[in-house]
Amino acid sequence: MRSALASTAESWFDGSLGKTRYGRGQNVSDRTAIDIAEASLVIMPRLNYELSGYVHLSYAPEQFKPLDVVEAFVNYRPVSTSANRYQVKAGMFYPPISLEHTDLAWATPYSITPSAINSWIGEEVKTTGVEVSMEHRMALQTLTFTAAGFVANDPTASLLAWRGWAMHDVKVTADGRFPLAPIPAISPTGNLFTLQAPWVEPQREIDDRAGYYAGVGGDYDGWLTLEGLYYNNRGTSTDFESGQYAFATDFYNLGFNAVIADDTELIGQYLSGKSRMGGTVLDFTFDSYFLMLSRGTEQRRISLRFDDFGSDDKTFIPEDNNNENGWALTAAYSLELAAQHRLMAEILYVSSDRPGRADLNLALEEKETQLQISYRFNF
Repeated sequence: MRSALASTAESWFDGSLGKTRYGRGQNVSDRTAIDIAEASLVIMPRLNYELSGYVHLSYAPEQFKPLDVVEAFVNYRPVSTSANRYQVKAGMFYPPISLEHTDLAWATPYSITPSAINSWIGEEVKTTGVEVSMEHRMALQTLTFTAAGFVANDPTASLLAWRGWAMHDVKVTADGRFPLAPIPAISPTGNLFTLQAPWVEPQREIDDRAGYYAGVGGDYDGWLTLEGLYYNNRGTSTDFESGQYAFATDFYNLGFNAVIADDTELIGQYLSGKSRMGGTVLDFTFDSYFLMLSRGTEQRRISLRFDDFGSDDKTFIPEDNNNENGWALTAAYSLELAAQHRLMAEILYVSSDRPGRADLNLALEEKETQLQISYRFNF
């Protein structure tokens, strides 16, 4: 359950260019109402010691279909008696990128709103394919190597191009779509991407080419985790299908989690990439990082996070200016009221500068504040 109070910027969920989940699209009476933000059903069948399944069904008001699948995969992990352990996953799932989403149903225990990086992972970077990983265990260290091939991910970076970075906790579903603001670049009366639908369908295969990612991670004595991953959707940047363009997008992600004191973690991620579409008509780079300090026990947790994000347009086409820079501060506090009942409060402040807002007669620089109170019940 969720109650939110937001500043006057209109949310991107309402077809504008605001950065947060809630905004001016809510009327005054709705702003303090208590509504269902998400309801999830997670099914984890286990066929034997080596083969298991995972299905995550979700309801959220912003979903295109009220009830849809977030993740669904089978996992084969044979018993190992050596230092090496293997695992094969097949289906629809998130790449191992987020260091925040460690709870069930791809949720985060640190805050209500994830970082800009992992908000984007949640909305555009889910894959359908096969992932193979290997753990090599030593006395104090564990090394993990991961590689995957995937499809149904060709529009990746559409939202980064035409909306920019955002911060929210809505996850893309199997048949999901997200709205786009009526900017000139995708206007039916314009001269650029006139066939683009006024929405993005992240889970679509357009060019019949498989993408891939590969990563390495390590854990040292339970107090330090390091991760790195390279992702490439191998999109054919001139292909188009059913209102959706294929983007040629690749990026690398680096992250760490360090236990720096009793019950205190320092977490950071950095993501940098580039994307092209329409040959070289749309060509931009993007990057973001965050640092989060979190102290918590089983009963309560407090987290403070700083985000920085931006994109750099390489084409200098006035009708499609995708430049952006911004930063955000997040403070969250959670309290376990009883077993399976958790209350969380969060304040999020986002400052961003996007020249493309001028096309919608909006201020180029926007400062947004969002206060949320969340009640989570697991059973």
